[in-house]
Amino acid sequence: MRSFFPLMINLGFVFLYVDLYQRGKISAFGMVALIVGTFIAVNLLYLYLKKFFVAKNVRELKKISHLQTENPEIYLSKLDEKIQKAKDYELDYLTFHKANTLAKFNRNDEAVEILQNHYPLYLDDANKALYFNNLIGLYLKKKDFVNAKKIFEQNKSLLKSFEINKSFGYSILINEAGLYLHLGDKKLALKYLNMAINIAPEGDRKREIEDFKQKNNL
Repeated sequence: MRSFFPLMINLGFVFLYVDLYQRGKISAFGMVALIVGTFIAVNLLYLYLKKFFVAKNVRELKKISHLQTENPEIYLSKLDEKIQKAKDYELDYLTFHKANTLAKFNRNDEAVEILQNHYPLYLDDANKALYFNNLIGLYLKKKDFVNAKKIFEQNKSLLKSFEINKSFGYSILINEAGLYLHLGDKKLALKYLNMAINIAPEGDRKREIEDFKQKNNL
């Protein structure tokens, strides 16, 4: 279970602090403050350790990243080996990485299948927003507007909160523009594309957005 170990540690500290309070070693306020502080510290440490081990696996994958072009199937096989042993945050992260890798190979159907059959319960909000945004983008490429709209509506508040993200906010806005374009609302589509241009990195990304606008007469 996701929180089994931090839960056990926190309970241990709670019993300790209650015992100290009952023996008059600390005040009621001190007991509550210690419980809250320990809860925050333990859970932050747990999250850090989870991310540390994920980073370790990512570093190992980077060592064989050349296989993505030289022999994609071997790379995916090694990635699958890590996924089979993973759980919680690590499972979410590596599953997302596999879908992104497949998308790079233009194996979009496989990428969609992976993303739609997995729910990233343990990812932080930024990666979760990126997860669903990538799935929406893949649906749009497949012209599956029904599922693209469904995923967007289900995660609308999360996605909206990252529209101004300097790293990937522009891609959320582009997907929104694609949805509105399909609905026939060119005015809103143009609005979101212009917003995307304002925050997109200089170079290819901005040119891609301009090309998208010209292609759709916006």
